[in-house]
Amino acid sequence: SRFAPHRHRPHRRGIRAGVAAGSITGHIGFPQTFSLAARCLGRGLDRVEKHLEPFIAKKRIESDNLGVETGGFLQRVVGFVDEVSWFEAEFIAHVHLPAVEMNAQDSISIEGYNPIHLTIDPGCNPQLGTVVMLANCIPRVVEAKPDFITVADLAIPFARETLPGIRYL
Repeated sequence: SRFAPHRHRPHRRGIRAGVAAGSITGHIGFPQTFSLAARCLGRGLDRVEKHLEPFIAKKRIESDNLGVETGGFLQRVVGFVDEVSWFEAEFIAHVHLPAVEMNAQDSISIEGYNPIHLTIDPGCNPQLGTVVMLANCIPRVVEAKPDFITVADLAIPFARETLPGIRYL
């Protein structure tokens, strides 16, 4: 593990046992997002692989409601098309990044004819990003035809001004 020193092996084994038992699942819905993204791009995934790796804080992290030894986990997800890795992502769930000597950042790499590598430092607030995406999807949901649909069936969300004098998110 690139995150946890040897002295934390028993704790890491406990987390891995929780993953194997299904009581520790990682970011719920993260692997399903890959299938939706592939569908939006006209592809179908053969399979999706998920791997969780805990990282351990150097000291116990205390808050008003919780005390933990684990700093969080790294979740890697790979989507395969024609048995070739087509889509890869890492998600870091954390309690307090400085406790595991990390900083918040978002990065995207797209390999292709003109590769793109983008890093946003400090990273975006994920809760605020979710709220904004949900708010921008509301008009798409209202405009959608009645049926059982997924996010992939909706028009692509974008920010827009809906009422005079009210700024979009």
